[in-house]
Amino acid sequence: METFLRLAARSWKVVVEKKDDNFFFMEGWVDFVLENNLEFGDFLTFSYAGNSKIYVKIYEKNGSLRQDVTALKEPELVTSEEENEQEEGVVAQPADQTPERSRSPVASINSCEIVIKAWHLSNARLNFPAAFGNRFLKREQPLVATLRAGNASWRIVVHCFDRFQLWKGMRKFITDNALRENDVCRFKLIDDEKLILNVRISRYK
Repeated sequence: METFLRLAARSWKVVVEKKDDNFFFMEGWVDFVLENNLEFGDFLTFSYAGNSKIYVKIYEKNGSLRQDVTALKEPELVTSEEENEQEEGVVAQPADQTPERSRSPVASINSCEIVIKAWHLSNARLNFPAAFGNRFLKREQPLVATLRAGNASWRIVVHCFDRFQLWKGMRKFITDNALRENDVCRFKLIDDEKLILNVRISRYK
């Protein structure tokens, strides 16, 4: 039996199988786990809405509802001024100081957001959401990415396992940018041949 897991504005098709008196998510479940960066200890609630639709909420280990969407986002409309700001890798300005929207918005889909967790900091590794990695990155070794934030840049070795993981060099990136738990890193691919990504960091308050 097929069903659709709904989270934010996205959905995942997952096969449900019954074994004895229990139901299990099978094919498609791994994609949901990877694309939402689920970790051991996260708590999920499922609400069946009929018509094979199940709405999902994700709670952190501390019981707070996760508000971030770490999987590849749907196309979003941003102004050219906002595009320039994002490419410079700076923290967003307060809402009352942001430029007015232009009349010619452009679509931006080659980006993803990752909320920094304790595991990322202690292991100095970061997993790209599967949808982003599979769409924009190449499965070849060695694979080296250049991360840019402001006027600084870092060379990072990318390992290809079941998904793409930023590995060697991440400790320095984390230290230089003083990353803390619940900070948000937004990665925007600007050169897919040389694998250059701009990084915009939003600080957790």
